Amino acid sequence: MKKYRVIVISVCVSTIISCCGKFSGHGTTTIRPSYGNGSGYQWEFLSANDYVRDSLWFTVNLEHKQGTQFMEPALIEMDCSKFEVDDGHISFRSGKSVAKSRLKVISIGYFVVETEPWTFKENDSISITFTMAEDDRQFLNCE
Repeated sequence: MKKYRVIVISVCVSTIISCCGKFSGHGTTTIRPSYGNGSGYQWEFLSANDYVRDSLWFTVNLEHKQGTQFMEPALIEMDCSKFEVDDGHISFRSGKSVAKSRLKVISIGYFVVETEPWTFKENDSISITFTMAEDDRQFLNCE
């Protein structure tokens, strides 16, 4: 009976800890600024413990600072991989990596948005929303 209580209590505590974590890997974070220019990102960590797979799954959404969907062409870089986005949404998978990874979104006329380095496990699934802010700096003509 005592052994049963210990198991139930440990399961409850581990469930509470896993549900309460924010940036440590679980839940939705608040918008994190990128370079302090009005752009940023918000991510949600979705663990897929039901089945085993050998890769990471990413769902990426792009939106304007005003909250509307981003329909400009953009390039997403993750480690040595590059993905083109035309409609503000993309899903892709990446092989497991022992090094910390970061995502970067580049679009002409907008500030670059770059995440902090993360360490992912092979069963992880991540949903990220990047908020894109227009780059209103003037182009220099060096002729």
